[in-house]
Amino acid sequence: MKITKLYVLMIFILAAATNVAAQEFVWDVDFLGFFDNREFKAPYQKPQTFFGTRVTPEVGVNFNESNSLKLGASWLEEFGSEKDRNIDILLYYKYNGDKFSATFGTLPRKMLSREYPAVMYYDSLSYFNPFINGVLLQYKKGRNFIEAFCDWRSRQTKVDREIFTLASSGLVNYKRLYAGYFLTVNHFAKTENAPDDQNVVDNMMGNPYIGVDLSRLTFLDSLSIRGGVVMSANRNRGNNKWITPKGFLCEMELEWGWFGIKNTLYKGENQMTFYDEFGAMLHNGDPFYRASFYDRLDICAYLLRRSSIECVAKSNLHFVGGRTQFQQQLILRVNFGQTIKFKRNR
Repeated sequence: MKITKLYVLMIFILAAATNVAAQEFVWDVDFLGFFDNREFKAPYQKPQTFFGTRVTPEVGVNFNESNSLKLGASWLEEFGSEKDRNIDILLYYKYNGDKFSATFGTLPRKMLSREYPAVMYYDSLSYFNPFINGVLLQYKKGRNFIEAFCDWRSRQTKVDREIFTLASSGLVNYKRLYAGYFLTVNHFAKTENAPDDQNVVDNMMGNPYIGVDLSRLTFLDSLSIRGGVVMSANRNRGNNKWITPKGFLCEMELEWGWFGIKNTLYKGENQMTFYDEFGAMLHNGDPFYRASFYDRLDICAYLLRRSSIECVAKSNLHFVGGRTQFQQQLILRVNFGQTIKFKRNR
């Protein structure tokens, strides 16, 4: 059913392209290969291995410098899974102005200006849910930006709750210093004709931070340190009681040639108040952030790094609950595409 609709939409876009006086036809293919082995023995997560591929081809038309329409499909193949192949359709319109842009539809999450911290969005979302269903608004001026999006994650039915996320981030640079924020609001509503014991749940989280880029002061290719507070507010409207955990989050990243290190330190209270009850349906972050102390050290080796292809091997150490947890990752990303300019004969 989805594939049939996809073919119809492709024909529609190509037909529209031939009826526009002057425009560009564009195509793009993203490939993601992932191996993620999690040897966890902590109470916050279970040991498991993710191994598979995701391919996302897109076609579209740039009608002019400001307006474009894209259509695509994303195929997830998780090795060893007996479930049906997971195919998602992408369809989005983008207005691209001088500083302001707006995108509406089902769009790739990679369009965000910056990745959100793992306390808000777990990195495995890139394997299984790399899309935003809704709208993305962005304002960029030089190295500074502010953006916001609405991700409609679930429509209300008799068995499904209405779930959506509102999020925003921003960044301001001044010489070697920078400051920014991340903000998410998750709304977890009821099902249709919900029973009396089912309640609406709210979850809000903010992470303002300051940082410094020391790259030019060292022999390293890049060196950056940032730190800030993490604050969240959680409420089950059944008792209407707000729970407001707080903590401190610090990240350090460095790269030198093919080698890289990233360390993330969290100290504070459990940021996922209702995780035991609702899990990842409500909380999209890394479950390790339920601990009062958590440190993650990523040791990276870039095996291949070109403009259109990147292959990185990671050995990740998780220090939590007085124990060390181990994780190994191998990530391959490939992107290629082409823009074809043409003009209709009159």
